[in-house]
This record gives sequence, C-alpha cells and structure tokens, in this order.
Amino acid sequence: MLGILMGLLYVVLMSLLRHLTWIEYMFGGATIPKPYRDEIIRPKLNGDIVKVAEIILQDVAAWLTSIGLFLVFHNLLLVLVTFTAIVFFLHLPGLWIFGKVYGIYFLVTSTLLAFSVPLLLPFGSIGFICLVSLHLTAYILMYILMGYFG
Repeated sequence: MLGILMGLLYVVLMSLLRHLTWIEYMFGGATIPKPYRDEIIRPKLNGDIVKVAEIILQDVAAWLTSIGLFLVFHNLLLVLVTFTAIVFFLHLPGLWIFGKVYGIYFLVTSTLLAFSVPLLLPFGSIGFICLVSLHLTAYILMYILMGYFG
C-alpha cells in the first residue's frame, strides 16, 4: 500500500508541477543535458507512469541480485559491499551522461539505496515496498532539490 501511495504521490506531484508550468522555471532549461531536457522539463503523464514501472523493475532486479549474492556469499557484509560496489560502478557513467549535478545526484542516491537493499531483504514483501518507496522518494527529492537549487 505504501509503495502504491508513493507511486501515486510521484504521479500527482509531477502532474501538479506540469499543470502549474513550474518545472521549466524550477530547473532552468539550460542546466539540463540536452538529450534529457524535454523529458525533465516537459514530462507527460504516461512518462510518469512508465517511470514508476521502471523503478519497480529496477528494484525487482536489485532484489533478485541481492538474493543471488546471498546464495553465493552467505554473508551480509560481503553482499552489502559487493552489491553497493556493483551499483556504484554501474552509475559512474552517469557523471558524463547526465552532467555533473544530475550525475552526482544519481551516483550518491543509487549507492545509498543499493546499500539498503540487502538490509531490507529479511523483511520480505514489506522490505520490497520500502525499497520502492525509497526509490520513488529519491526521484521526488531530486525534483524538489534541483528545482530549489536550479
């Protein structure tokens, strides 16, 4: 239920910002890397829904990867270090793809979120819902922080 609420909150927040035309003002179009400018400044409702689905799929992949690492290592510390390192290295190209500001944000938040995945595994479904909620919250915070500091 919490995951659904976070997904709805994301969609509602983005719809509200789009309706009020604050997104372009908040983000200052020139600060966003060109390939992602329209997607961020002029998001669409179907894009917001796809983003929520993408986040859920990423979290399923992270969840299953962590389970696989537990089957291999049988040690929480090794799983934490290995999974966090994998996610960190996979997000390093984001520094060049998304630019310094967004790239650093994605690198830091994804690394912190990766650290939480193995810790949430013992909680089963509730842990997965918390993971999805944290992931959606990271995107909501990105829009708020980048808009504020835009």
